[in-house]
Amino acid sequence: MVSSTKLFGNFSCIMKTITPVFIGNGRSYFANEFVTGKAKLKDKKVNIIKRIDVIEYYKDLTDDKKDKFIENLSNQNFKLEQYDSKVKNKYRRYNALCKFSLTDKNGYKNIPNEIAEGIKTNDKFFIPGSSLKGAIRTGLLYNLINVDDIPRNIIQNRNGKYRINRFEHDKFINNIFSAPKGNSAQKSIMRFLQISDSSVASLPHIYDLKTIKAKPSGVFEDHGRNGRVIKTYAETIGMQKSFKFSLNNSLNDDVLKRIGIEDKKYLISLKNIKESLYNFSNDIIDHEIEFYEEYNNPNLKRTYENLSKRNNLDNPLIKIGSGSGLLATSIGLKIKNDDSRRFEEIRQSFRRSYEYEFPKSRKITSTNLPLGWVQLSFADS
Repeated sequence: MVSSTKLFGNFSCIMKTITPVFIGNGRSYFANEFVTGKAKLKDKKVNIIKRIDVIEYYKDLTDDKKDKFIENLSNQNFKLEQYDSKVKNKYRRYNALCKFSLTDKNGYKNIPNEIAEGIKTNDKFFIPGSSLKGAIRTGLLYNLINVDDIPRNIIQNRNGKYRINRFEHDKFINNIFSAPKGNSAQKSIMRFLQISDSSVASLPHIYDLKTIKAKPSGVFEDHGRNGRVIKTYAETIGMQKSFKFSLNNSLNDDVLKRIGIEDKKYLISLKNIKESLYNFSNDIIDHEIEFYEEYNNPNLKRTYENLSKRNNLDNPLIKIGSGSGLLATSIGLKIKNDDSRRFEEIRQSFRRSYEYEFPKSRKITSTNLPLGWVQLSFADS
């Protein structure tokens, strides 16, 4: 894709997933809605999960089997595969590629009880424009803000306990993007940045996810309970998937002047968007390289070193979706780098925090991949 030199207008964009991306729809489905199987992908047999339309499946059962099936559904441990391992393809909603082993270390079948569902339309997966716009807004804010300009009253100390004053915080952020007076949403420059939902894709990749926690001894431990690692399963958009979306930042100077934000026009220029995302991602990546070096995880350190090589001004990286964490969804990293005392106050405002490292946890795949990294490309429409 040829990079655009235009600053404002309509842009055709490509987003390529570099690591798995999980944007959930807030729901899960259970083992009573899927069966496992095999499929051929690029001349290779792979493990899949077949999501089943349970209602259509139920309709075609005999009356006797319907009663038994309903009885089974009341059992939270019921697995459709154990009831009917060869459900006909006509009941299939979609396939998902298993990126985890379907057998445990003892050779027994490893079927997840619950899978977090990715956001989709008509069973096709996409990346919402709102997710992209939110990430871009954070990048713009990060690149623009000077830590010394952040009002002291955003963080308040009450009887020795710190807390973030959300009213003052929101007021400060709104003043950056909006006119000084009036409705901040109606007079925000971000109104004039429109980003579409992405194109769609099929065949989600189901990963088993875990949380790793840095320890004072300089290593990581897997988050677990009673000696067992806690894992969750999620429908992700796999690596090296390309999606199209559009970005429109067309502006009318008279309108901007009338609502008093003509001085904020440059914020959503394509040049500033690209520079902001590049700088923001560059700082996050550098921080993670140091983090994984300090806590002795060479695999993730190497992953972030490779991400650093990919990030550039014309095709910046951006982190979206689940697993982004505090540093990728706020200006927290800038405060951490520029004002350690204030960052310590922020740390103490959280219900659970740790002096030796904050934030100390990361959500990753069990194959040691971070979530949510994508690369953007822009061209004139």
